[in-house]
Amino acid sequence: MENDKLDKLALERIEKLHAKRQQILALPPKDALDRILQDPQPLPLVHSFPEQDLYFLIHDIGPQDALPLLSLASDRQWDHIIDLETWQKDQIDIKSVSHWLDLLLDADPQRFIRWFLAQQLEMVEFYLFKNIEVRVLEHDQDPSDLGDDFFSLDSTYFLRFINPPDEDEADQIVDDQRKKFLTKLIQHLANFDHRTFQNVMLEATHMLPAETEEKCYHWRSVRLAE
Repeated sequence: MENDKLDKLALERIEKLHAKRQQILALPPKDALDRILQDPQPLPLVHSFPEQDLYFLIHDIGPQDALPLLSLASDRQWDHIIDLETWQKDQIDIKSVSHWLDLLLDADPQRFIRWFLAQQLEMVEFYLFKNIEVRVLEHDQDPSDLGDDFFSLDSTYFLRFINPPDEDEADQIVDDQRKKFLTKLIQHLANFDHRTFQNVMLEATHMLPAETEEKCYHWRSVRLAE
């Protein structure tokens, strides 16, 4: 009897969440966002959205305006967004990675670090491989030997942004945003755990890019097939 009662309560809760979602999806995008944020329990409401429905709602609202919604989304919903937005066929789209990871980092910085370390570590290491050069300073080496482009958070690991080839003005704006995101990512990761920061930097430097990209694509395909 007790189990039957619990099952009935769970079913009623599922039905209420379903009804709420249907009402929300019928609203204009801005009103839908407001309705979610005004709900007494927005977190379970957002988590109840099928990944694809939430993905389209975020696009309807506009990704930047949807930051409060992204902060409430589950790890699985984040994975789905990244899986759809950051690939061109079987290749990682570096510009899209910059854009979408930056949004997720802004949505919830501490959670973002935990999420990528657990769920998207190899993709982030691939992204770092394509975007930064890492040098570990030897005990008898002067930092000035590395060049003016290098910077460090700990006087041991020195980093330099890899600049893309010739850029026009529009590309320069995108590149400035990329560098701002990389700076935030590096700082948040180092603040989260310095040893982890060092390990990620080393792995990004010594990885095999083709094998890593292929592995990332495999796991993306597995997730999208679920």
